[in-house]
Amino acid sequence: MTIKLFESKKRCLLIGLFSGIFITTLLPKLINKNKWEKNKQQTVRVNEKNEHIFAEYSQWPPFLTDSTFDLTAWRKHCWVNQVSLPTQDPQLYYKKNYTSYPICKDVISLINSIYNMKTNIAKVKYPELFAQKIRKIFNYNNTLYAKALEQELYFVVNKYSFEHTVYNPLRGRRPVQPPEVSVEQYLSETMEKTSKNCDLCNYQNMTAMDSLGRMENQHAYSAANAFKFDQWHSMFMPKQHDITKLTYEELKDVFTLAWKW
Repeated sequence: MTIKLFESKKRCLLIGLFSGIFITTLLPKLINKNKWEKNKQQTVRVNEKNEHIFAEYSQWPPFLTDSTFDLTAWRKHCWVNQVSLPTQDPQLYYKKNYTSYPICKDVISLINSIYNMKTNIAKVKYPELFAQKIRKIFNYNNTLYAKALEQELYFVVNKYSFEHTVYNPLRGRRPVQPPEVSVEQYLSETMEKTSKNCDLCNYQNMTAMDSLGRMENQHAYSAANAFKFDQWHSMFMPKQHDITKLTYEELKDVFTLAWKW
């Protein structure tokens, strides 16, 4: 009786041992193999699908961060104005019933979770002579001139990185004034005028050097920055004063010297 009981326990132990080995070693391998085969098939199908999609384009489509975002709906239901925002209260940036639209709630909630926004008015006074120049800058537009006297400033602060951006929309409204002389004439006159007292042309005496000394080749030279940002902070310039007349060989010498340095 005792021997039979011992044999029975022995068989149970052996069965348990082999079952444990199978469960802990062989079974995971079989499962992983099946998953690998399934993933491989899915990858092949995805690649085939992508190849089919890419083949439809004769050129790359424009980059979009979120194809589900409806900009038209945002402008219609959420944002109060695309040109000028209300002052003082950031809540007035959005339309009163914006919470009725999921696109508004989702985007505005995300913005508010990252940024603090506020608006201030900066008042400016101009002497009469300078005021005439400001009016001319705005092509004598009275509305823009009035805004120049009370400028709207928009502040955006990242709550986590503390990055701070200030936006003055009036700066972007300044019309581009046509130059009194052509760009070519301006550059030519500037190059001629500055060539007489150019420190970079008199680099042997008017530029600094670091402990490595100065490096030169036919068309370029090195100089240390007089006020460094790092232990090794050098610059490489062409010997040609008029940069609008730089040749390929001269520019190549600048980069060659930098590479050797």
